Amino acid sequence: MVAQAAPIRSVNARIFTGMATVATLAAIVRAAGGAKVIVMAHVLGASPQVDAFLFAFLVPSLFSDVVAGSLTPSIIPVLTSVRIQHSEDRARQLSASILAGSTLLLLTIACLLGVAAGWIVQLRGLSGGATQDLTRSLLWGLLPWLPLTGVIVCWRAILNMHERFAIAAAAPIATPVLCIFLLYVTGPAIGVRVLCYGTWGGALIEVLILAWSVRQLGYPLLPRWLGWSSDIQSVCRQYLPVAAGALMTSGSGIIDQTFASRLAPGTLSAIAYGTKLTGVVLTIAGTALSTAALPYLSRMSADRDWRAFRHTVTRYAAAAGLAGVVAAVALIRLSSVLVRGVLQHGAFTAQASQAVTLLQRCSLLQLPIAFLLAFGFVTASALKANRLMLTIAPVALATTLWFDYVLMRFFGAAGIATAPAASGAVSLAVLFVLLRRTMRRRESAFPHSF
Repeated sequence: MVAQAAPIRSVNARIFTGMATVATLAAIVRAAGGAKVIVMAHVLGASPQVDAFLFAFLVPSLFSDVVAGSLTPSIIPVLTSVRIQHSEDRARQLSASILAGSTLLLLTIACLLGVAAGWIVQLRGLSGGATQDLTRSLLWGLLPWLPLTGVIVCWRAILNMHERFAIAAAAPIATPVLCIFLLYVTGPAIGVRVLCYGTWGGALIEVLILAWSVRQLGYPLLPRWLGWSSDIQSVCRQYLPVAAGALMTSGSGIIDQTFASRLAPGTLSAIAYGTKLTGVVLTIAGTALSTAALPYLSRMSADRDWRAFRHTVTRYAAAAGLAGVVAAVALIRLSSVLVRGVLQHGAFTAQASQAVTLLQRCSLLQLPIAFLLAFGFVTASALKANRLMLTIAPVALATTLWFDYVLMRFFGAAGIATAPAASGAVSLAVLFVLLRRTMRRRESAFPHSF
């Protein structure tokens, strides 16, 4: 028993180190993104041109989040399984096919968006022919960025699988740094178009950084489709439920905005301010959890080392829940100071500060549940059970609608800010039951063979 416990402790330590590395670098990247927004406001101000860019960026970023963002929990478990159960060469060939398929998919979407750009802008209802023309032009200018995100996600997955967490987590800083540089160098001379150049130029720099690192591992850089193999089918079986779930989950924000729009004027913006901190914390924590834990859990699952798998999942689920409680308590206590210090300036009055502080505190209640949900989804991905998303996503969507409606009637905007915690608790309970059943089936079908 002692001889087996040492490797488990070693894996737990490596996961923790990886999480700390990714969380630190993700926070730095987010800070750089915040600095970019500040510089953008200083150089370009608040104008219809900036609004045009924000809408133009929203369209491809939605497809990037859903289509490209769903690749990671699909790629790593399958690649890990192929490496362990077959060979490294077969995993490299599979990575070339995945790169070819994802790049072609996102390139096709980019072309379709380019053709439909005029209709998309008209659907948005932007006023003024000049604003519409600028938005359409900016949308076209951002489309080269979309297929690059597919390459970036694939290569990050390979680096994370090989525990090269630092490079994969630090490379995204290229985009905000380049945008800041171009904004200062060009000033208002080029105008808002400089943000397009900075966005896809930064992505290109990130691709070059990742390409060098991936090549060091011996993986091919050029996409190459090697046929509709059983490995590709396995990736697709994992990918489609995640993408469908992500698409459904993205509707939760629309539901919140719809209910908020029924309340007093200014409520929508107050909720946006009040939930911003929670979003940042969840992004950093979720990235750290999934990036650091998924490769190790995928390896244990591929090895069918269920004892180590259960030990690690139990340990880190408890740690994730505890970290969520500590973060929620600390940030709730600091909410008033944070809101006053960051937002209470100029037109943002003390009364608005009090309202946003309440909403922020309500929103932070979801942190422990959201941390556990994030780790639960990582566990499902490691087990190659992403199909569970097809159950969880509709539950999350339906409970968000229900709790928004009920809590808004009793507590107004605070109810909408609290609804994600209630909805998340239901989703977490369902996910827990499904994961227990999945684990029992895996242990019964694939007993430890070592």
